[in-house]
Amino acid sequence: MLVPVPRVDNLAQFNNDLFTLCEKDGDRDHYRKEATHNELFQKDLSSLLKLPSTPFDSARYERIKTNGYGRFYLEGGLHEYSVSPKFAGSYVMVKITASNVIPLDRAFAP
Repeated sequence: MLVPVPRVDNLAQFNNDLFTLCEKDGDRDHYRKEATHNELFQKDLSSLLKLPSTPFDSARYERIKTNGYGRFYLEGGLHEYSVSPKFAGSYVMVKITASNVIPLDRAFAP
């Protein structure tokens, strides 16, 4: 469905069309098994375990010391971030996700 690479003028419409094509493709017979792709998928679904009730937090948490200006650095000084000046020279807890760096609050030294 993506070879050759399609030319797209409207990404939202292309995504809708692609979804429809994929849904129709599920009714195709598997080349080895005597069932359609959708039937095999439903069988696989019945074998899956339930998801955990507690969501998994993939963030990394770090306790970082700020400098006298309330700034801290990540990746060996490559990235610089600021917190409120009242946290200058103290430790802060930072939540690091794939797309965000979130200073949470002061973390007290041991």
